This record gives sequence, C-alpha cells and structure tokens, in this order.
Amino acid sequence: MQDAKELAPLILQTAVFFSLSMLIFRAASRGKTNWDECVSWPTATGRILRSEVRRDNGFWAKIFYEYTVNNKRYISTNVYLGASAGGYFSSAREKANKIVAKYNSGEVKVTYNPQKPQLSFLERAEKCNSPNQLRWFGIFLLLYSIAIGYLTYTEFSRNTGL
Repeated sequence: MQDAKELAPLILQTAVFFSLSMLIFRAASRGKTNWDECVSWPTATGRILRSEVRRDNGFWAKIFYEYTVNNKRYISTNVYLGASAGGYFSSAREKANKIVAKYNSGEVKVTYNPQKPQLSFLERAEKCNSPNQLRWFGIFLLLYSIAIGYLTYTEFSRNTGL
C-alpha cells in the first residue's frame, strides 16, 4: 500500500510541469504580441557593415548592419524577429553562406520597434521562433502534468480508499 510519502515525487513532478507550461504560455503570449505588432512596425534604410560566417557548434551567419532612427544610430545583428543571439544559425554551412551572400553589402530595409528602436530585424521569418511552436510545447507539458496529476490522484484514492 502506497502512502502520501511515496506519491510526493509524482505530486512534485506534476507541479513542476504545470508551472513550466504556464511560463511557456506566458512567453508565447508575449512573443505573439511582438509577432503580430511587427507587421505595422516602421522601416528605415540601413547599411551592411560586415557579413561573415562563424563556426560555433554549427554555422552562424552574422550580419552587422546600422540604421538611424530619430537621428540616433543603431547597430544590430538580428536577421530575424525573435533571434535572441542575433544573426542566423544553421547546422549547414550552405544555409549560413546563403544569408551572408544575400546581405553582403549595400543598403537594406530594417524593420524596427517604434517604442524600442534598438530592436530591429531584416526579415520576418514565419518559421523562426514562432510563438505557435512554444504554445504547442506548452500544451504538451500542460496535458502531461494533468495526466500525471490524474494518475497520482487515482492511485492515491485506490490505495487509501478515499
């Protein structure tokens, strides 16, 4: 017969996964706001400063560009909206080389956040850091935590007669 002490790890696991799923939903909701709002963000003409491929557990296409908003100069490496490290990462050198070739020199259209002009990007990729991917992962964790919670409850009820 199991007692509450034996079920404690399952209860803790349920609480942890439920909490994680809520944090992921919150992050996805915040990302969704930026994702939806960025369609109407203004653009500025920018200039490529440097483009290179760096190797670090894969290949990083680092595109350094500058742009000016309200007479203030900004420098960024964000190719895509939501790219936390800037640049573009790929396990294939060819993909990184393709981005570098595309943004090798010259002028570019830079989309920037009007409230935070330092937040900018060159392309809005539909697959890159999509909030929907986070949401689905959050749903999986939520369902997992509910299943573990239900199994814990039924096992405890059966063994204690409650």
